[in-house]
Amino acid sequence: MKRIKAQKNSTTFNLESWLFILPGLLTLLLYFPVHQFEFTNWDDQVYVTGNTMIQGLTGENLKRIFSEYLMGNYHPLVLLSYAIEYEISGGLNAGFFHMTNVLLHIGGGSILMLCLTQLGFSRFISAILSFIFLIHPFHVESVAWVTERKDVLYGIFWIGAWYAWLRSQSFDSWYGVSLLLFVFSCLSKGMAVTLPIALVAGDWIRHQSLRHIQWKKLIPFFVLAISFGILAIYAQKSGGNVREDNHYTLLEQFQVAGWGIWFYLSRTLLPLDLSLFYEYPNLEKSGMPLSFTLATAGSICLIGIGIYLIIKNYITPALGILFFLGVLFPVSQIFPVGNAIAADRYHYIPSIGLLLILGYIFTRYENTKVLKGILTIWIIALAWMSRERIMTWKNPETLWGASIERNPEIMFAYKNLAKYLETKGKAQEAEAVYRKALQQDSTYATGWNELGVLLKNRGLNDEAYPYFVKSVALDSINKEAWLNIGTWHDRRGEMEVARKAYLKSIAIDSNYAEAWNNYANSMSRTRAYDSADYFFNKAIQIYPGYAEAYNNRGTNFALQGKLDSARIIFLKALEIQPGYGEPAYNLAHVYLQLNQKEEGINWMRKAAQSGHEGARQLLRANGIE
Repeated sequence: MKRIKAQKNSTTFNLESWLFILPGLLTLLLYFPVHQFEFTNWDDQVYVTGNTMIQGLTGENLKRIFSEYLMGNYHPLVLLSYAIEYEISGGLNAGFFHMTNVLLHIGGGSILMLCLTQLGFSRFISAILSFIFLIHPFHVESVAWVTERKDVLYGIFWIGAWYAWLRSQSFDSWYGVSLLLFVFSCLSKGMAVTLPIALVAGDWIRHQSLRHIQWKKLIPFFVLAISFGILAIYAQKSGGNVREDNHYTLLEQFQVAGWGIWFYLSRTLLPLDLSLFYEYPNLEKSGMPLSFTLATAGSICLIGIGIYLIIKNYITPALGILFFLGVLFPVSQIFPVGNAIAADRYHYIPSIGLLLILGYIFTRYENTKVLKGILTIWIIALAWMSRERIMTWKNPETLWGASIERNPEIMFAYKNLAKYLETKGKAQEAEAVYRKALQQDSTYATGWNELGVLLKNRGLNDEAYPYFVKSVALDSINKEAWLNIGTWHDRRGEMEVARKAYLKSIAIDSNYAEAWNNYANSMSRTRAYDSADYFFNKAIQIYPGYAEAYNNRGTNFALQGKLDSARIIFLKALEIQPGYGEPAYNLAHVYLQLNQKEEGINWMRKAAQSGHEGARQLLRANGIE
């Protein structure tokens, strides 16, 4: 009898182990193609590929990671994770960065399974709910986009903190772990401040009553949530993400929020027509759509249903509704942030509330064959749609091509696609994309400017100029177009006209480092060296990783005969961007002027190896290999 009992326990253990492991394994299989994916040109260049803060675990980088905002956000642990990956993978290994996102996502889903069992769901239903969380198409953006490391990192800490809280009995070690993980989550993304909602909901579901909730335990969490919430708001304002020019009335903003609630709810069940960007309705053209008014009414009813279910003691589905609404609230656009009305990534943690409702339904009707059939078909459909969506993230061409196909009105998709094609040497294809964008919307000022840049890069400067003029005619505060107008006049020796254009660009954005750099260059060309040095410094202060500004500042010193100062600055430019040929070429000339011929030839060779044509020609002319 003992032997039979042992065999049964072994079988039970194996089954439970597979229930815990299988969702993660299937998710890994689903997402495995991302190990061959490229970085995107949608913020990845700001967060990763062009971010000097993550290029080495130096003291200076760590200081910047924990003390600076990036694009209006404070998430030092995300940047630290990039820096660690950069160190481990030996540089910018896109596949490595992508797979880290996948593993963090799987880790969060696995811990979620443990949370659900703590809430009283069976292991089987917890595994099903966890699997839905892991494979849902709504979450592809959070996983397949390297920049959205924010979601999967704050998510695993957030869910881990919730699990530790559910395990804690009082102010014990589990409580300490929960508090620590909450801090880590807040240091990964501002939206983490919603955790106290889950803590209250979890205890309420477990005890089916508010009387057993230990409110004293919650005080440190609320204090941290308020503190990090204020920090997040300040960071958003500093990055210009809080819309000060909002033209919507309070009622209209509530309608926007109401539409968002039903958007996330409906797409959870049927995730069709997902996009990279969801635009606000244009009130000037068509007014507030009727669907927004109906969705607002539906949202009010949803809140009412939640309250009714609590009164009737249907605690789990009621708190599922309130969990979903509460965690979604910071990104509901009641307080407008950014230009998008909604985003797939905002669904990541709020979706857990909807899973609680599904878990309640699955538990109540677990033996219903019809439900099992519908559930099976639904999960297969989710996996299929996710795989299709995952593959669109393969590279910027597939990403933006799919985005344009789904929604031709997203103008920045054309720009990003054309930029990528240009980097691949497909200038004519890139030009065709810009022209297609302008056919779609002839008032797209950025498109006119970018088409001009493309022509300029092909050496067609005179042909490019009218496009820059057209851009500022459509949008007088297009700082890039004013910069390009200045550069065009600069090349013709029309310094005064160029400087006026640069100053217009700077007036639009005083932190536009490139405009300060070009303004300084124009000063240097007219031998106003001291003024030029001041403005080069200004550009470098704004953007410490601006290698071109360092190179130009070094040139400014060299023109004055300050060769030692020039040498130091050129070396700094090369420290920031080791493969940059121009400062290597300039440094070679400095050493040659200092009569250090061997050092000068070495740097000339390095410049040639970096692709500097002038260095190659000079070496050939002197018979040097």
